[in-house]
Amino acid sequence: MANLRCIKGVEIKNALKYLTDKFGPDALQKITEQLEPDDKAVFSKPILTSTWVPEKTYNNLLASADKIFGKGDYAMCFDIGRHNASEEIKLYSVFIRMGNPGFLLTIAASFWNQIHNSGNLIVVEKTPKSVIAHLKDFYEPSSRGNPAGCYATRGYFHEIFERTGAKNVRVDEAQCAALGAPYCVFKCYWT
Repeated sequence: MANLRCIKGVEIKNALKYLTDKFGPDALQKITEQLEPDDKAVFSKPILTSTWVPEKTYNNLLASADKIFGKGDYAMCFDIGRHNASEEIKLYSVFIRMGNPGFLLTIAASFWNQIHNSGNLIVVEKTPKSVIAHLKDFYEPSSRGNPAGCYATRGYFHEIFERTGAKNVRVDEAQCAALGAPYCVFKCYWT
């Protein structure tokens, strides 16, 4: 997997925890039945929190879960992203107490490469009530057309902002690399 764009197994494990807690112990089997053989193979052996898993497999897992258990609108991917953030919140606990969402996203950007082996999350604009971040060099061509990971990222940001005490949080994706843009642009607002 040296040249593949990968995500740490902790994200997969957290997503699977969400799915099995919500839809029962056979949720993974229902989802993996819909996956391509190379993605299915990933789930044929235990996934450790430190295992690198192809981002494509993670995105396909999210999209498949959304089709089977959701409405096919990626809303479940957003919810899984929120769940993953709530499971990993210990990474940010000191910064959350500071209560500044813009600063927190800057910190999250510095942690990006602990979870992903590709991409750069860059905060390009910050105001007291908003932040704009670019995610560059992340999506590979095999993931084009599947924005599930971006919905999960939006959910992740939403959850960590709410944990700082931000109200009326909104995280929009102004452009998405999975849908053909050169890179992703996340616009985050709160009161």
